[in-house]
Amino acid sequence: MRWQTGLIGAPSGARSWLKGTGSLTRQLKRDFAALAVRECRQRRTFVWADEVLPSGVPAGSKALIRNVCLQNEDVPLVFAHSVFPNRSLVGGWRFLSRLKSRSLGEVLFGNRRTYRKALQFALLSRRHRLYREAMCCIGDVLPLRLWARRSIFRQGTRRILVTELFLPVLWKGQKK
Repeated sequence: MRWQTGLIGAPSGARSWLKGTGSLTRQLKRDFAALAVRECRQRRTFVWADEVLPSGVPAGSKALIRNVCLQNEDVPLVFAHSVFPNRSLVGGWRFLSRLKSRSLGEVLFGNRRTYRKALQFALLSRRHRLYREAMCCIGDVLPLRLWARRSIFRQGTRRILVTELFLPVLWKGQKK
């Protein structure tokens, strides 16, 4: 599985969600009245091989990993996985290690000094480690494959890698 810059094979309804450049939380709140962020797990652990280069965390090193589910009432919409390198959790970003059910996206997009680098996309199967993390958070109700996007948020030399897995309920009409 390779991360790519294009969305070859993505369903047409998924494209607007995957390619959205603004705050995903803000976009979801417009369409889902009872949107909430549920923290699934946050811990310091080793960064996966395909996250080493984009996150800037040296291979074999640990970082703070945060997994959350964005859901409308009890319906999961998006699973988000964030990698916070230790050197990024200082200064103005020091509080990011204590977000709990607060939206990371709202914090990042609310700061004019933070910018997002280009989006990358992938279709993840059950074999991918991130898919299995989503299953631990959401349960064994996921489709066989999930579209995902990831990007780096930067503020000066600090960076955060954010990966989002989108559930098909988003483009299958179950809103509000």
